[in-house]
Amino acid sequence: MKVGIIVGNLALMAGGERVASNMADYFVAKLDYEVDLVSISQLDSQPAYRVNPRVGIASLGINLSGKSLLAKFLAKLKSVFAMRRYLRSHYYDVVLGTGTYPSLLMCFQGRSEAMLVGCEHLSYSACPLLWRIMRRIMYPALDWVVTLTMSDKPNYQRFHKNVRVIPNSRSFFPERPAELENPRILTVGRIDYQKGYDLLLEVAAIVCTARPNWRFRIIGDGPLADEIKRSTEERGLSDAIEFCDVSSEIQKEYLCASLYLMTSRFEGLPMVLLEAQACGLPIVSFDCPTGPSDIVTEGVDGYLIEPFDCDAMAEHVTRLIDDQDRRTRFGRAARTNSDRFAEKQVYAAWQDLFEQRPKISASAVRPIV
Repeated sequence: MKVGIIVGNLALMAGGERVASNMADYFVAKLDYEVDLVSISQLDSQPAYRVNPRVGIASLGINLSGKSLLAKFLAKLKSVFAMRRYLRSHYYDVVLGTGTYPSLLMCFQGRSEAMLVGCEHLSYSACPLLWRIMRRIMYPALDWVVTLTMSDKPNYQRFHKNVRVIPNSRSFFPERPAELENPRILTVGRIDYQKGYDLLLEVAAIVCTARPNWRFRIIGDGPLADEIKRSTEERGLSDAIEFCDVSSEIQKEYLCASLYLMTSRFEGLPMVLLEAQACGLPIVSFDCPTGPSDIVTEGVDGYLIEPFDCDAMAEHVTRLIDDQDRRTRFGRAARTNSDRFAEKQVYAAWQDLFEQRPKISASAVRPIV
């Protein structure tokens, strides 16, 4: 079996790229597939995540960093033709697009013997209206659409007959969980509007006033990093909130924390929550669309807070700070519940999907939209 996995930018430390890298590693190491990771964006450095040396790395060479609307439009247009050329010059049994943009590009492929699978990374409603319209028009050119959560499945079934739910798998499962004794609250993610760091500052201001010995640690970077750091200083929270660059040793960060906090406005099935659970961290998260409610069991391994009630979130964080026994109990439950997202279970679902691949004659033609 030869599989091509299309991603936006392999050099970016983001959830979709981590999912694709994990998937490629498992496919070559456990299933003995041939796998290529294909970055739409030009790749001027090594991939952000380490991958098995048997995984092929390729790039369409598109400059997606243009700042003007015209530059962005031309890059998108160029990527359509680049993707078409690439897929017509490389043989694959299956091609996966991780995210809406890579999946839409695959719809222009036309003649193909490969199974084309669009894999969504965010919730259905998170995309702008134009992208949702394009999905509705173009996704019928794909063989399958894979979504991360059951709640999103009906949205795609309105315009595609082959929809499956396959969650992300956890990235790791350390031998020993976090001890939950360090007064540290962890958040990991790109500093942008989606992740709600402005809301996190509201929560931190309340918690740090009530429990001044506890600290917040934010791992990440992004377009709003300077603005959030400036706001942190203006609020007098500089001593309570530490900002750190993205780390390749992220597992250690989870194991040194005692609680995980997520203030996202929307998600898909957030990898950071799967990783936090695997490390035995209690989670406090806004119950945003979608993903947190698929991972966190309310009152068992964490708390789901009504979006975007910062006072309620701060109250539940403080409750866990004050109750070591509850933190320990929630942490144990998190480790146990993490098994739902074990690699073997998740990738068995992918293997089953690949076996649905029909034998297509060389003359078969897909709709070109």
